[in-house]
Amino acid sequence: INYNPRGTYSINERGGYEWHRNTQDGHGGRAEEHREEMVQIAEQIAEEKIKAMVPQIVREIYMQSLEDELKGLRYDIETIVEIAFNDGREIFQSSKATKAVSDAIYKEILKGLKDIHVKIKL
Repeated sequence: INYNPRGTYSINERGGYEWHRNTQDGHGGRAEEHREEMVQIAEQIAEEKIKAMVPQIVREIYMQSLEDELKGLRYDIETIVEIAFNDGREIFQSSKATKAVSDAIYKEILKGLKDIHVKIKL
């Protein structure tokens, strides 16, 4: 008789294998009790592993959320600046704005020239 995990076998008189299946559960008739112990151990290990993983998961979620918020904020800022520049371009390219700025510069130049006395020699 030779042992195999699925049972035992022997070679019969015709040279063929003859299987003898195990009727035992491998745990002395206490397979159900053994299975329950293994389930309890697995649940305990899973609980410990999950508890250990939670802080890392929370950090990753927090960092991802923060990155998403910053990306959104950056987009909002870029949009506001773009709108302001476009509006500013329209305002400053108008003839009214050009005249107002030119007039202001001209008046400042005239103010500065009032205090300057130029002598011309002939």
